[in-house]
Amino acid sequence: DFVFNVSIGPAISEHKILLDVDLEYDVYSGARDASVGELALVPHYVYEKDRLNMDIGLRISTVLREDGPQMDIFPTSEQAIFPDITVDYALIPDALRAYAVLGGGNRLNTYASLIDSNHHIDMYYGRGIGPLMDITVERISACAGLEGRVSSVFGYDLRGGYVNYGNA
Repeated sequence: DFVFNVSIGPAISEHKILLDVDLEYDVYSGARDASVGELALVPHYVYEKDRLNMDIGLRISTVLREDGPQMDIFPTSEQAIFPDITVDYALIPDALRAYAVLGGGNRLNTYASLIDSNHHIDMYYGRGIGPLMDITVERISACAGLEGRVSSVFGYDLRGGYVNYGNA
């Protein structure tokens, strides 16, 4: 499992124009011989001034997979373009913040991520029913909320939202 993330770009006072590059690549051998990866480019504009923070971008993503008979794992077609927007405003600095997020993306459900959620799983679960390892496609998600703290020991995050999955 190889993961690489980098964010590059210029910053001019409260303005930033950035490009994020995210790469995840997984190689399997033994019971299954396959490899799959995801490459995402996220150009975005960041504005931070006083109490307002905005990060407005677009996620452009592709899944990298090998062709061949082993691709009964990760068979789902990915979506290529997603919004990547976060806006927040400090209603009470260092104590209460209102925020909204619009996003989406492809996520590889790797063997390691499946083991994290179920320690008893093995490579043969789901045989004949569907692929064990596949791609979750979050077409779009939206969320808004309030996050804050009352003291150094009590914090909260109250939010609501919507998600539309193409495959989960």
